[in-house]
Amino acid sequence: MKKPPLILIVDDIEYNIILLNQILLNFGYSVLTAMSGKKCLEILESELPDIILLDVIMPELNGFDISERIKKNERTKDIPIIFLSAISDYETKLKGLEKGAVDYITKPYDDREVIARIQIHLRIKDLEQEKVQHIKKLEELNKDKDSLLQVIAHDMRSPLTSIMLMSEFIMSTEKEIDKEKLNKYSATIFNSSKKILQLINQLMNTNKVETSKLEITKFDLVKAITQSTDLVSRLCDKKMIKLEKKFFASEIYVDLDESKLDQILNNLLYNAIKFANLNGLIQINVEEIKENHLNFIHISIADNGIGIPPDMLPEIFAKKPGNHRVGTQGEEGTGLGLSITKNLVLNLNGKIEIESEENKGTTVHLYFYK
Repeated sequence: MKKPPLILIVDDIEYNIILLNQILLNFGYSVLTAMSGKKCLEILESELPDIILLDVIMPELNGFDISERIKKNERTKDIPIIFLSAISDYETKLKGLEKGAVDYITKPYDDREVIARIQIHLRIKDLEQEKVQHIKKLEELNKDKDSLLQVIAHDMRSPLTSIMLMSEFIMSTEKEIDKEKLNKYSATIFNSSKKILQLINQLMNTNKVETSKLEITKFDLVKAITQSTDLVSRLCDKKMIKLEKKFFASEIYVDLDESKLDQILNNLLYNAIKFANLNGLIQINVEEIKENHLNFIHISIADNGIGIPPDMLPEIFAKKPGNHRVGTQGEEGTGLGLSITKNLVLNLNGKIEIESEENKGTTVHLYFYK
């Protein structure tokens, strides 16, 4: 149940406080009272009323002085102040508004007028708070949109590159391509196009690719990895990279989100190729680990490329500009790949670890419950 609005009455005349207090209580408001400016400021150190009803003429600190102090304090500056005073000249009213008040009521006042003014300013305050929350929500949505676009752009890079390279090969080769190779390249182009379409659909249907709803299915991990390696085969050919795969079984069925695992594998393979040297080697190994009555699938992707500098390794998963590096053949990147990949792995309740030695290579370890 919502708490009633809290009103702070500040007046040095006890009769005025008793009268106002009774009016406000009759309308269901909660009330705090202070008979001096000093007491008012003490109350504000621990309480944040919704509105302050403030007398102008008081000893030591008058209402204008108190209003100035309230408005200079970051914690209390947004509390609406309504001046209550027997002084009714235009200059005094104007001064009150200049000191930060939202309204000025002249004594003697009508009970209904006081309540009506309070209700108006409580509603204005609520609307301002709603506006602030709305702006904050829009800013969050804008950040999500920017993050989403970065993820989509990054994940489209690998399938688009495969389409371009294989199409280029088919168009530029002078010899007739044997049917088996043509079928393989056509299948890769089709699968790459399918992945791009999936990413576009995600862009249309969800706010965050990295944390979108999981679609768990049972699928063959061997087949999934083979499709991912087929996707990057032309990239490997271009750098004369040998790609080796080793599985503990010919079929390995897992319960995961296949599209997210595809994104993980594609990101890691693209990274391995990007930082591999000419005539390099990439090894993919899949094994089953049994530990404390739990079964894990361990996937390792190892390359013998340029490795990761020691100063970069501790923050390698951070989403920051300093993580952007050019590949061994000038390949560009965004610096987002490993950050995106880690989020995807965590989304699948998995674990990712990286070990690397500069100029010797990098191994990425993935662990998922079987």
